[in-house]
Amino acid sequence: MNTHGYITNTPVYNKFWTFSNPHFQRYIALLQGHVPTMHEDFTYVEVGCGNAFSLCVNAAANPNAKFVGLDFMPEYIDEGWKYVDMLGLKNVELMKADVSKVFGVPEADFVFTHGFLSWVAPDIRTALYEFIGSTLKPGGIAFTSYDSMPGSAHRQTIHHIAQSYRESFADATDRIKTTYDFLNFLHQHKSHFTLQNNFIVKDIASGLHDPETTAHLFGNEWKILIIFFLWSLSFNRNSPICLADDRSLIFFS
Repeated sequence: MNTHGYITNTPVYNKFWTFSNPHFQRYIALLQGHVPTMHEDFTYVEVGCGNAFSLCVNAAANPNAKFVGLDFMPEYIDEGWKYVDMLGLKNVELMKADVSKVFGVPEADFVFTHGFLSWVAPDIRTALYEFIGSTLKPGGIAFTSYDSMPGSAHRQTIHHIAQSYRESFADATDRIKTTYDFLNFLHQHKSHFTLQNNFIVKDIASGLHDPETTAHLFGNEWKILIIFFLWSLSFNRNSPICLADDRSLIFFS
């Protein structure tokens, strides 16, 4: 299986992402003067859904809507079905699919991804753009979170350090533990690199506390910091309306 540079030997983490909530996304759109189409039986697609933890929470809160989760990792999808069965959800469909080769996905009122653009190879990012262009309904919302310049510039350094341990540690979690031990050593010895960058210090604390979660941020082959203006131009053919900050982008068809 082609993993497109994404780690496959580290368990996916359970966490609900507030911004995955379709009503939150619509609220942001309304604040900006855009009124997206909204009805109870909307269709919501998450690309790179992992074990579908957030997807299932949203599905349980919106029983009349349809939720579709896509992920190329069979283990994640199998775990997701356990949540679906445990909660008795009837409005969820999970698909083992590569976004560059996926078929049979319904048109969607919402398309959501978290971290996806920062963690995959360039050709897969292009495939995501094309997927959104062909899947999002008129008046729909696509929301993606990602690491971008300049706010996440320090994370590129963390990624480079983690990649330097790639040959020594096959397991991504072990690479991350070693990376953060090294960064913590620098901080404890008052390195200018850490003293002058509060974001690094915060990431050190979270990395030491939860290396498995952090492995998904920095253990992949790719770590792309996206510049908003360049990224929005790549959607020019779809003519989206774009809203952005240094962490995420929401755009409308």
